[in-house]
Amino acid sequence: MFASRHRSQLASMAIVYVAVMALVFYPAFHEGFGAKVILWNCIPPTLGLILVITALGKSRPRMIVSAIVALFTAVGATFFFAAWFFTPLDTDPHSLTTALVFIFGAALSLALATIVSGLAWFAVRIT
Repeated sequence: MFASRHRSQLASMAIVYVAVMALVFYPAFHEGFGAKVILWNCIPPTLGLILVITALGKSRPRMIVSAIVALFTAVGATFFFAAWFFTPLDTDPHSLTTALVFIFGAALSLALATIVSGLAWFAVRIT
């Protein structure tokens, strides 16, 4: 029973991870960014997935904080995809500004996830 529950949790996490990765890859391939930018944008969601997988079966506070990191890294990636997707202007693949947005997007996603997970860790420890 315990193993089947973990398998179903891993399957649902894998589906969400693949969806987030598709949202990360699409603008990068469409705009013709290099492999470095694509890999850089994959770090936050991958880090979130690793944290959640390592927290399975561990303490409740660790799982909560890991889930918050994963959630906010996925939200950050999705936000920058949505901002790119719904912008009516066509971006120039050779524009430095376009590449910078996607570079800072991953960094901001990690920073936001770190701040919110720190607050959650503090709140879980107090209660």
